Amino acid sequence: MKSFPILLLLFFVLCPALLSGETPNDKLAHAIELAGKEKKDLMMILTGSSWSEKSKKFDQEIIGSEGFKAFTSEKYVTVVFELPLRYEDAHPDVFEIQKKYQFRQLPTIILTDQEGRPYAYTGVKEGGLEPYLEHLAELHSLRIERDRLLTQAGEKEDAQRVNLLVQALQSLPQMIVPIFYEAELQLIEKADPTGRDDYVPSIRRSQALAKEREGYNALFREKKYDEIFKKAKDEASKKTGEDAQRLLLYAIRSLADQEKYDEASALVKKMAKLDPQSELGKREERYLTMLNNAKERKNRPPQPAGPIVSKPVAVVTDLEELRKDAQQIAQDFKQSEVELVQVNQKAQTAALKIKNLETQLAKAREEEKSLGEEQKQAVAKREKLARKAKAMQEVIANHEAMEKRKQEASQREKKRNRAEVEGNEPGAKAPENKSQK
Repeated sequence: MKSFPILLLLFFVLCPALLSGETPNDKLAHAIELAGKEKKDLMMILTGSSWSEKSKKFDQEIIGSEGFKAFTSEKYVTVVFELPLRYEDAHPDVFEIQKKYQFRQLPTIILTDQEGRPYAYTGVKEGGLEPYLEHLAELHSLRIERDRLLTQAGEKEDAQRVNLLVQALQSLPQMIVPIFYEAELQLIEKADPTGRDDYVPSIRRSQALAKEREGYNALFREKKYDEIFKKAKDEASKKTGEDAQRLLLYAIRSLADQEKYDEASALVKKMAKLDPQSELGKREERYLTMLNNAKERKNRPPQPAGPIVSKPVAVVTDLEELRKDAQQIAQDFKQSEVELVQVNQKAQTAALKIKNLETQLAKAREEEKSLGEEQKQAVAKREKLARKAKAMQEVIANHEAMEKRKQEASQREKKRNRAEVEGNEPGAKAPENKSQK
């Protein structure tokens, strides 16, 4: 088996819990408690090595290796959950763990802090043990950086606090931020009550969409189509663009489930006109084709008499086609929500980058201005010192000239004195008088 079905995962049970009598939640709670006592992070390993070749290979080559155990024992308290293939014996706790930690495939490794708050997810990586341990070290550094940013945020106020908190939360898997980091989200909202930074508002919109989807799905399970249609139409009338289109899809689905394909098609066209360039607006033809195909199957004339087995086969074929169309519509709808969240997150990330760059630019300009003043002062100081140096050189030159003149005068005086002395000595020949001669 190469992949792990998401839907089946919702029903999986943690085998050791059944064997020991300890529930999955108990096992996790004990691991978090131990992590707190030992001041280590927590490593949750979710695997299906008893039935999945992928998990089995990962367990043998990575998790079961002595190098992996030695590395993780220094930094982590490790808890392993073995998930079986059968879901008939599922423990209720597994639903809570899956919903809370949002894992989607096996094998998965979830890294959390001492409080059980996730900061990184990973799984199978190519390359062997050493590269994998380097990968885990990089993920561990994410928690260190998260804590550094959160600590700095506590020392700042307003915009600086918001920027640091947002940076810390953006480094995390976004699907778990609303679940485990609500306190930080509220701090951002308190420091930025007007929502200038769109990070928290975008998360709140995602939460609202999830709540909206859960509410409508509950009505669909109860087949309250009229209530769905009225509710979706009323709520869509208060919205614009893709928000209104998204709500109208619930109404369209309620009509399709009742086989009111013409009405559903008319509503699809109306929905598309609200914003033809949106992702939902661009899917108009696809939705109309699906509804038309469903209508044709409904109005298809009875099949000619034939083998008895052909009737159930035809019914099953039509049913499968209907299911495929319904599934496609549901997938499109869910994908549109995902795309909307992604676009909002990208826009918010871009805005944050722009804001950070503007801050850096403002600091650079202030620094440039400050350096300009320092440069002027340095030039003035240099010129002043140059003048002093020149004046000092002139003084020195004057002193040297004076000293030279003094020396020359002294030498002349000495020479004159020596000549006088020599002229006054006994027997000294008087100097000849050339004029007399």
